[in-house]
Parts: sequence; C-alpha cells; structure tokens
Amino acid sequence: MACQPLSITLAVLAPDNKKQISFGLTKGCNPDDSAFWIIDFIFRNRPDQDSDFQDRVKLHVAVNVKDSAAAANAAPANEVCPPCPSVLNSPM
Repeated sequence: MACQPLSITLAVLAPDNKKQISFGLTKGCNPDDSAFWIIDFIFRNRPDQDSDFQDRVKLHVAVNVKDSAAAANAAPANEVCPPCPSVLNSPM
C-alpha cells in the first residue's frame, strides 16, 4: 500500500487564559514510499493575561526522516500549529 500522509493538530487554552497546550502528529512520506513521523508537544504559560506566553516544555521528535526537505514542508518552522498561538492569545 502506498504511503498516505496524515496531519493532526490540537491546541488547548485553559479557562484561566494563562496556560496553553499544543500537540501535533504528522505522518509524511519519504521518496522511497516509507513513512516518517513527526511529533510535537508544547506547553506554554504566563503569569497573567497581560503577559506573553513563555515556552515551558517543548518536544520535537522525528522518526525515519530520510528527506529533510519533505519533513520541513510537513512541519513548517517546527511549530505545531503556526496560526494557533495568535488565536490562543485572544480571549475566548
């Protein structure tokens, strides 16, 4: 069976607007049709709603990446969800 790419992102903002969690899982395809996986997890918090979020935990795992250009396109800028922080910074 041919490799099928897959991408899942999850972004959660705590009700107090001081903590956010981002998770990403990407399955990409190498040129030889084998799969590679990228997993990202980020936990951010801030002391109050007027402060910027600070990364407290940041995890990036890449498995079986044979074509670094394909991996870079699958996970741009090593961010789980590049448009999400601006959304998460706003009040819900």
